Amino acid sequence: MRLYTLFFSIFVLTTFSSCKNGGSDGGLSTEQRNEVDSLKNEVFRALETLNNFPTNEIQSKLREVEVYYDFFMKTNHEFEKAVYLNELDKMAGTQRAFVKVLGALSGLQADARMAHTQLDNLKKAYDKNQITEEEFELYLSDESHAIELFLFNYNRRVLKAIDYYNGLDTLLPALENLRVIAAQSQP
Repeated sequence: MRLYTLFFSIFVLTTFSSCKNGGSDGGLSTEQRNEVDSLKNEVFRALETLNNFPTNEIQSKLREVEVYYDFFMKTNHEFEKAVYLNELDKMAGTQRAFVKVLGALSGLQADARMAHTQLDNLKKAYDKNQITEEEFELYLSDESHAIELFLFNYNRRVLKAIDYYNGLDTLLPALENLRVIAAQSQP
């Protein structure tokens, strides 16, 4: 008896959902489809930027910075160490910040992939009449808020990473100049 009730409930829900969505040929309206596609495109563009972010080049530059750090730490004269300390502090701060930012960017990549999948699943569920229009609108609204938050974090972190990246471009030549001066002043 319970099994019969379960099948009957599923039949009623499916029929109701099917009618609500305009029958089995129904699905997303052009407006809804455009909204989902627009969100997917925003996430995809963000993901593309993250995938193309010059992480290897940055890590290579950070290794260069470490070589300078080792060089300056081996300097014999305390006075010279004091002169370079300010640059070393800046360098160490940049390096720590970069490691954090790179970690955050890889977290954002995972978030973007998940948001993309969620939107696809939502569209499929509605197209197959597995959810009603009201449920679709509710889930889409939640997903939109989640994507807005993701894009806010993405913009903040990517801009920060680009700032650090540009900072490395100015820091490395400055360190090279200091290394030349230090090498000339060695006894």
